[in-house]
Amino acid sequence: ARYFTFVAGSGLDGSFYTKGDVIRHVLESNNLTDHPSVVMIGDRKHDIIGAKENRLDSIGVLYGYGNREELSQAGADYIVEDIAGLRNLLFHI
Repeated sequence: ARYFTFVAGSGLDGSFYTKGDVIRHVLESNNLTDHPSVVMIGDRKHDIIGAKENRLDSIGVLYGYGNREELSQAGADYIVEDIAGLRNLLFHI
């Protein structure tokens, strides 16, 4: 947590039940209203679906738990193999 200025997740009380809820909470709590400048990076379909629910671009990463088919079917805008691919994409979009 020391490397981040804000950390959010599902609440133990049942709040922020879906990934879309968590993303919406992060956006609202940080007053992030310029959605074209925000991207969701995730390794599972829930990350991509949550991004779509909040009108965000998404990058699926293959170095986590999901696979290319899952991320593609969920509608990831981009899919990268590894950290080097993510870095390259972020510097070019």
